Amino acid sequence: MFGEFLEELKKKEIEISFSEGKIIYAGPEENITSELIEKLKEFKGDLIKYYWPNESKNMMSINPGGTKTSLILIYCGKFSYFLSDYLGLNQPIYGFFDDGWLTGKKSEYSSVESLATEYINQLKKVLPNGPYVIGGHSFGGVIAYEMAVQLQKSGHTEPFLTLFDSMSPYANESFSLHRNIFHIYKGIFKPIFKKLWQFLKMPVFNTFFLIRKRLPKSLRPYYIVTNYLILLYKYRPEKFRGNILLFKVNEDNSTYKDYYGWEFLSDKVKNIVLEGNHMSMMIEKKYGEIIGKEIEKLMDNVEN
Repeated sequence: MFGEFLEELKKKEIEISFSEGKIIYAGPEENITSELIEKLKEFKGDLIKYYWPNESKNMMSINPGGTKTSLILIYCGKFSYFLSDYLGLNQPIYGFFDDGWLTGKKSEYSSVESLATEYINQLKKVLPNGPYVIGGHSFGGVIAYEMAVQLQKSGHTEPFLTLFDSMSPYANESFSLHRNIFHIYKGIFKPIFKKLWQFLKMPVFNTFFLIRKRLPKSLRPYYIVTNYLILLYKYRPEKFRGNILLFKVNEDNSTYKDYYGWEFLSDKVKNIVLEGNHMSMMIEKKYGEIIGKEIEKLMDNVEN
């Protein structure tokens, strides 16, 4: 059906272009009928995929319509659609995903900075001008933070940054020597052992890549999470000149549960604690409305 529609557009001399994340059409006035416009609406998603820049391989359109400042979500999965449903058709939303989950290929990036730079390049192929509001879940929040910093340094306006249960490299639990041995272990030695273990695992994965080039699905989560952690440990972020909206969850027993480490990296952090755990906030639809209400308030301030 879509192939037939492309042929119809060609015969009617309708030119299709892709600009600012939207499909633009032009052609002889007599050929732009109400029936054609309805078909353009029907095949909008297919047309966007067809004309999507090849360079933007990690980026996808959630909702390209609307007039508000574009919301860019990093590694938010289903939540991107839940949030779009709540915010409505006037809120453009785009998402980034890690194609390593699909391909099993070795990561090309040796730092958070290089990964963020690549995503910015992909973003500008679709939305060259900005401004953008960027957000991310977990390690995606770290990438979102670095993207916002780099965009600011290049002259872009970044109204605010939103993070979903995402910890900075400086996340740590406060402790004192007067606390017992367990708390000293938990606050100092356990994080050191955890870091060392990630670095020890990576040579095993690299050896596997030399043999097979692609990881089987069963091993991909272990490799991807290990790689994320190593990139996080090496990352030394610069300050973001703006405010952060940080959503935390209350059901995870993390060493760093109370302190996520963003406070001295930005002008102000607004913390909102949600019922749930690290993954439930991305896969349960109710969070689209809960989180959407808070983002909507700030988005409205941006527009006004």
